Amino acid sequence: MRPKIKLLFVYRDGVADAAFDAALTRQTVRLQQHFEGRLEFCRAYRVRDEELKHVAAGAFDEGRPFDAMLEIVGDNIDFNKLVGLCEGLGQRLQTLIEPEASAALAGSEHIILPGDGPLLVLIANRRLPNYTHAGFLKYWIEYHGPFAREHTPPDAGLFYRQFHTDEDATRKLLHATGFGVSDFDGAAECYYASAESVRKLMGDTATVDQATVDEKKFVDHERCVTTVFTIAPDSTSQRVA
Repeated sequence: MRPKIKLLFVYRDGVADAAFDAALTRQTVRLQQHFEGRLEFCRAYRVRDEELKHVAAGAFDEGRPFDAMLEIVGDNIDFNKLVGLCEGLGQRLQTLIEPEASAALAGSEHIILPGDGPLLVLIANRRLPNYTHAGFLKYWIEYHGPFAREHTPPDAGLFYRQFHTDEDATRKLLHATGFGVSDFDGAAECYYASAESVRKLMGDTATVDQATVDEKKFVDHERCVTTVFTIAPDSTSQRVA
């Protein structure tokens, strides 16, 4: 488990990845300059392939995908200090993004199937109404995590992590950034080596159907958001094995 911040951006009309990446990189430099410890950053950008997105999403094919992602990771991270450094981020990027549609989340990463890849299918999850936030996370890590380990074929090419949001830290981060979305209970982080790996696994209906049956016990599919991202090759936060 390691703590991290996850920022999910929605662009204003006409904004290109290259322009946003330049601005986002400047913000990561600023954060590191004002933070005493070492931070790692992972930047990612949405794959503009609707067919692949539909295949990757499966039962989660709902909602507007995000355009870009920034993860901020650090060992023994001081959330309060880092949240303070994010103060005004939405305002600094307001010519490029829609802050009210962008998400700010703080929490912890839990490795289920270790490994990484350049393609990330990110499913931002919301719980069913009969679960509390704590109850959702408990079921997800204690039952669905082992379920995924047991039922995922070893040659599937899936590397899977769970990002669990911390409600208090997330509220503070939302206020600091000026973003508008923070009500995700977590995010499934599914890394693949290639688009072909995604299609192969999602075409395995026996495996996918088993997972979907279990997901429907605790995840509100209709309120989740799936985005397929490519990881920026110079990101410093490449996955822990």
